[in-house]
Amino acid sequence: MIKPKDQKWRKLAFELVTNVYFSMTTLLLITANTVFLAAWSATMSKAWESNLRTINLIFTGLFTIEFLLKISAYGKRYFIDNWNKYDFFNIVFSVIGWLIDVNGASGGMFRATAAVQVLRMLKLGHVLKLCRKLRSLNIIYNTIANTMDSIFNIFCLILLTLYIYSVAGIHLFANVKMTYPMNYNLNF
Repeated sequence: MIKPKDQKWRKLAFELVTNVYFSMTTLLLITANTVFLAAWSATMSKAWESNLRTINLIFTGLFTIEFLLKISAYGKRYFIDNWNKYDFFNIVFSVIGWLIDVNGASGGMFRATAAVQVLRMLKLGHVLKLCRKLRSLNIIYNTIANTMDSIFNIFCLILLTLYIYSVAGIHLFANVKMTYPMNYNLNF
């Protein structure tokens, strides 16, 4: 673990962000944010949509505070960790999404719902951060990641088998006449 330099405020920020309770609070925020992101729907009322927008803004603010605390603690070294880079870009895209949302909701230049929904989907990647913190979930994630090459090979083998049987079926049944019981729906 990289220790902070001698500045007192940086040491204080470092002590805070490396605290177990800070990590647990971050995981709780990620889980709550995921639940509220799942609550979006096309048929929700305007009041519920307004509440979700406000909650989304609150979560964006909280994740921004987390970022500022971590950048205060680690300085430039914050960007060494790929998860921290992801968090930074997630915050940037959340702020951009919020700006587009405000512009679109106030009758701005364009209807922003699709762009904002895509940017909200990027926030769901926060759930992957749980894999890093929870040991049992991290083991499952690493197992799946390590078997992806084998799964891809099996998938290609299944596609090859499907292709072979498709070609054989076309050659065997291409000249079958449409007679009873075959009809438009039941045929080759």
